[in-house]
Amino acid sequence: MTMSVENTPLDRHANALANIQQMIDDLRDERAKNAELNADIKQWMDRTALMVEERDYFRKQTAKYQKRSVELATVVANIGLLSVKAQEMILNIEEEDKNDEHTDTGKWRGGNGGDSAALPGRGGSTTST
Repeated sequence: MTMSVENTPLDRHANALANIQQMIDDLRDERAKNAELNADIKQWMDRTALMVEERDYFRKQTAKYQKRSVELATVVANIGLLSVKAQEMILNIEEEDKNDEHTDTGKWRGGNGGDSAALPGRGGSTTST
């Protein structure tokens, strides 16, 4: 009986050691890949945390500017309403002035023709005897 070169106990032992060494090398490679992936995950988690902080900041800014925008729109609307009211008042005054021009006799509203000296207490003459 002849033994083949591969079947000798020493060859089987050497072959087993080579397989074990290959598994150890594969395990080291996989651990290195795993560490690299874990580093990538940590980096992405940090980026995600920063993006969440930035998102929250912009949400707060958006809410703040929306509130200010509503306040400004309210002020502008109030100004518009006051402007309409003021315009109505001016039109009423202009109408009253037009009506006064048609009925006015040219005298000052006190009835003395615009002579302030004729007013009582101003040194002018009065009609009392």
